[in-house]
Order: sequence, then structure tokens, then C-alpha cells
Amino acid sequence: MSLQLLISGFYCGPSPSAGLGIAKSLRAAWPDANIIGIDYWDGASGLHSEALTDRLVFPPWDIIDQNAHAQTIKEMSQDRYVLSALDIEVAWLSQNVPQNGKLLLPSQSALKFADKPYNKVGQFLPFKTPSIYVESGDDQALYDFCRNHSWRIWVKGPYHGAHFVSSWRELDRARRNLAKNGSIAHVFYQAHVRGLEESICFSAFEGKLCGAVHMQKRVTTPEGKTWSGKITALSSRQQEVVADAVAKMKWTGGGEFEMIRDEADQYWLMEFNPRFPAWIYGSTLAGINLPALLVEAASGEKPTGKASFTTNEFTRIVTEIPVLEQISLPQVKQPEHGQIEAVGKYGASFGVLETALIGANDSKNSKSSRASQDHTSPIDLADWFNTIDKDAPTPQRVTLEKTINSHFQGAKNLMSLSTSECRFNVAYSIKTCPDQKYMDTAFTSGLMAEAISMAEVEHALSTGWTIENIILNGPAKWWPRTITSHQGLAAVFCDSLDEFERLIQSGRKDKLWGLRLKIPSFNSRFGCELDSYEDLARATALIQKIPADTKLGFHVHMASNLIGKGHWQDAVESAINWAMTLSAQSGKEISMFDMGGGYHPRDFTGIPWAQILDYTKKKIPSMTALTVEPGRALSQDTMLMVTTIQDIRRKNGCITEIVVDTCISELPLARVYPHRMYLIGREDVKPLDQGKARILGRVCMEDDILAEGVSLPISTKIGDRIIIADAGAYERSMSYEFGYGRVSQAF
Repeated sequence: MSLQLLISGFYCGPSPSAGLGIAKSLRAAWPDANIIGIDYWDGASGLHSEALTDRLVFPPWDIIDQNAHAQTIKEMSQDRYVLSALDIEVAWLSQNVPQNGKLLLPSQSALKFADKPYNKVGQFLPFKTPSIYVESGDDQALYDFCRNHSWRIWVKGPYHGAHFVSSWRELDRARRNLAKNGSIAHVFYQAHVRGLEESICFSAFEGKLCGAVHMQKRVTTPEGKTWSGKITALSSRQQEVVADAVAKMKWTGGGEFEMIRDEADQYWLMEFNPRFPAWIYGSTLAGINLPALLVEAASGEKPTGKASFTTNEFTRIVTEIPVLEQISLPQVKQPEHGQIEAVGKYGASFGVLETALIGANDSKNSKSSRASQDHTSPIDLADWFNTIDKDAPTPQRVTLEKTINSHFQGAKNLMSLSTSECRFNVAYSIKTCPDQKYMDTAFTSGLMAEAISMAEVEHALSTGWTIENIILNGPAKWWPRTITSHQGLAAVFCDSLDEFERLIQSGRKDKLWGLRLKIPSFNSRFGCELDSYEDLARATALIQKIPADTKLGFHVHMASNLIGKGHWQDAVESAINWAMTLSAQSGKEISMFDMGGGYHPRDFTGIPWAQILDYTKKKIPSMTALTVEPGRALSQDTMLMVTTIQDIRRKNGCITEIVVDTCISELPLARVYPHRMYLIGREDVKPLDQGKARILGRVCMEDDILAEGVSLPISTKIGDRIIIADAGAYERSMSYEFGYGRVSQAF
């Protein structure tokens, strides 16, 4: 009797399952084997492969009787070896079908070593593990985590799914996509590690290693999936490590350690997949047939096919194959006017299975949804409650005097870092928040002013600044040209070499001229490009034309709030090196280095400015002034938006949406970064927990959504008021009048 094999998972799209690769590997080992392919969707194209003897298409998971299906698999595994290529199905089978020697999958106890987010198998491996943030309902802490890791973040689901994100908006979209079948509480976040992507794939039976290979990715898809790779045998040391881990886990089945090898040759364990990878047939081509080694160990059957080495490098192609008559293609669907939905390797309804597994695990672990962690002290909340005018019409923007004074005092204290050799300047960014209250406080605190237009220069002068204490920056700084182009500025930084050339030819008299640098490899629309010899030579020649009585400076502005603290440090260090190169080439000494703005309030206070001043001074000995512009760090968290609930929408007794009288015109960056939110009670304010409700704005625009993923008490009623914090800085300066039945007065 020929070998009987049952394999599931035959989706063969851009992110394929391993079912077809397993089937081809086993067909190569046993040409006469009876190999049956299983899937839960008739659109799984791998089912049409010649590698299969027969096919079974079970009903989708949203209608299948799971108890009956478990019994079916149990009965089929009495005389067939079963292999699954799907993480979710592996977990379901381990819980619902008893191990019997032919179910070639890890047991429920073994799978605990592959549980996400923390792969416990790591305790047996000499690999480092990346930083992980587990969803806790605390978006402020999550936002800090992302900035601390330079916005190089993987958003991952409890069983499958990984999205690389580089902004809050991308992250929020990714986690909601992964939470469709469960809740955001089951999503986690992993810091990216820079290096080469590699894998170790193995097969094992009852704790004994059958075989293993090393794979280095050479080409990947946009989703990060392997398209081409190179297979090599493990070293003896690697073999020992994997064998030891397999034995301690008592593993049966396939497995894959996904790793990053960094620049120091250190391995980082990024994932442990409890099944064979989609590229498994590449290993077979390299002469190491891991699925066959597994089946041989379980069955005692020696392969009858001729094992041969073809190549240790593999790649994929996209081609057409004939459709088998007994498996029809999915039915034609009527064209949709809305969003087009694609069905991936988990089929149209695998989410039902994922939801069931999540629910079962939550019951066992007594896991409940976690409430938001409040980042505001009780003293501050009491101050907010007392500051708000409870009877004032809304939307109402409220300024927090104590927070304003604290931030500006901190900025003033920084200037005490100045030495006799080098001043530490702090400049107030006018564009970030030009409200007169902030301008007056900045001026009386002794800060310089940073303007991006002649209109802002006029605003600074009218507030009290003298011309020699104003820095001029930006791509259109001479606008509007109807205003006098004031001379004698503390510094003028040009955004392009063309502008710099015009400045040199203008005959203007300012204290300092300089360039805003565009750092190669950092994506920005601003600054002078210096990554070609021609640009570098032109910049050098122009600097040599600066009048002898005009000083030279450089400016770099890469907002740490957007690129993260690590990349900000890289950008600054790179800018310093470029500045010194230009200084050396031109023979002109550098007098000022400006580190720009864009700092998050919690980042700015934690930056070791004394060390940075010392470092920069050592790198640029001629520097007599280091300038920093705190930007949003001085004003973002100094304003609140008070809004009133206009409508409440419920489903099954729970609030799913509320409509408030604030809209995107008052909070244009509502979805760009997380805002703290509170419900105003009779005697205090309470933070809103994480949930599934949305806060919608008042205007008829599809994107007028102020927040998603909040929870409101059932007792919430129309007329209740909500505080949306962190409503200062650009939320104030970029706000506009809209929905009042009149044209905005700005134009």
C-alpha cells in the first residue's frame, strides 16, 4: 500500500502557504504516494498542482461544524500522515485532535514555546530578542516606544500577520486590520533590527531532530516574504543548538526560526513559526528534503524517489497552470463600487477560527481588555477641571497656564548651559504656535525667535524682539515680498543652493548666513542636497564667496517626533560631519550649528543637552553658538479641546460611535498622533479606556474622524463633554474656520 499523506494550505498568491512546497517535496521522495491536498476555499490555486493525487475542499470556517471537522481529521489521521501549513490551523488541531503518531504537528504543550509575542524557545537559543511592546491600551506609552525605536516598528497579530510601519497613522491602520478577528489587546509591536534576513528551518519527530537548513533571503516581496534565497547546511554548532531546542520542546513537525543577522554578526530571533515555511521546496532542491525526513522518521518508510542536489539557490516565478475540472474556480462576483477585498492564504473566513482560538486562550488566561494608562497627574487633572469654563460654548480651546510656564522655564534653564566659549541658544518657532500669549512668554523668557517668513519676522518685531535676535529659515522666507526684507538678522539659513547663491549676490547684511542640510538617505523635501560631487563643489565655492564679516552656520531639521530619537541622532551626527567637510573644503570656519525643532514634549526634556553641547563643540571647535528650537515641545500639551457630544449610536447596548461638535478644522492632526482623552464628570475628569467606539466630527466629510478605539461608559449621554488633550502647537496654528456658514477670515 502506498504512503498516505494529507496536507493542508494551498494558497499560492504573493504570500503563499507551504502546502504546495510540502506536497512537491513528498512527491519527489515517494512518487507513488497518495497525497491529498486540503483547503477551505476553492480559490486556493495550489490545489490544481500535478503533485497532488486528490483534493478536498472543506466548507469555509464560518460555516463548518468544528466539532464534526475535528472528528473527521481524527478519523482520517488513523491511516494518513497529516501536515498543516497554516499557523492558525496548527494551533486549532493541537487543541482539538489528539496526538496519535500520524498527526505530524507540535503538541499543545510544545506550541507554548512558539506563543507570541514572546517566543519561549528563545531561552534555548543563543540569539538576542528585539524589544517588544505588548498592547496595554496605553497609546502614549506605545507612541513613546515607537519614537524610542526610530519609527521602525513591526505590528504583529497573535497568530499571523506582520506589518512594517513608520508613522502613527500607519500603525493605527495596521493594528485595526490585525484586530478584525479579535481585539487590539491581542496585537503586539516589535522593534525592527537592521541586518540581513535569514532563517533556520527544521523538521523533528517526538523531540528528535530529523534535519535542518539555513536560508539567506536574497529577494523579498513588498510584504517582506521570501522570493529568492540561498540554502546552506548548518554548522555543527548550529546543529547542536537546534537539536537541543527541539529535544527540550519535544517537537514534532516542521518549524522555522526567522532571524536577523546584524552588522556585528549577532543573530536576533524575530519569529518562531510552528510549521514549514512557504519556501520549503527550495530546501528540497538543495538536496535536503525536510518534509520527507519528517515522514520517514514517523513512518519508517524509506523514500523510493531518487534524491538529488539541483541547486542551493532558488527563486519563484509566476506562471499559468491548467484548472482541474473537478475543482471549479470561485464564482464570478458582481463588480463592487467600494473597496476591493483580496482573499489571502487564510481564506475568506479563517478569521472565525482565529477568533475562536483567541477566545479560548483568553478564558484560560483570564485575560481581559486593559484600560488606558493615564499619563496625567491627579493634580493636573484637578487643574484642568477647575480651568475649564463649564458653561462656555464648545468647541472650546483651553490654555493651561501652569504647563506653559513650566515648559518655558525649562527652555530658559537650558540657556544656562552656555559657556564663555559657546552660547546655548533656544529659539521659539513662531509657526508652531503664533498665539500672542506664547510669543510674549517666549520673549520674556529670553528665547530667540525663529521665523519662516517676513510676516513672522514682523510678528516677532511687534512682540519686542530686535532684528539681531531673529533667525530666518524656510523655503519661502521672503514672502510676502510686500513687507520690508529686514536686514541684520541673527542668521539666515537657505533651503537650496540656488537661494544661497541669490543671497550672496543680494548685498544684504546679516550676522550669519548658512545652509539647511539635506542628509543623504534621510527622506525630506527640505535642505540643500550634497550627495553628488557637483553639489558639494558648488556649495564649497559659494561658501568661499561669503563676505568676511558674515559668519557661517549650518542647520539640520529632522523632526525626532516623526523619525524617532535614534534616527534623529544619526541625522545630527551626519549633518555635523557634512558641515565640517564643507568648512574644511572652503576654509571658512563654522560659528553656529542649529539643530532645528520637531521634538515631542516627553523627548525634549529627556535629551542630554549638556552632553550634546560638549560633543558638538569638540567636533566643531570654532562654534560659538549651538541653537535648538523646541517647537511643539513647548506648546503641544499646553492646550485642551473641550467638545460636546451631539449624537450617540449604539449596537447591542454598547456605544459604537459618538458625534461631537469639534471637527478636523479644529483638530487637523487628530489622527497623526495619539491624543489623551477624558470624559468630564460632575466633580472630575476620567480618562477614556481603549475600546471599539469612534469619535466622529460634526461636518459632512468622510475623513472627519477624530478618534477610533475608545470606550465610553454606557451612561454617557448627549450633552456630556469630552476633553481632547494635546491640542496645542500645530493643532492650534493649523486650525481653520469651517462649518460655520461663512467663509474663513484667513483669506
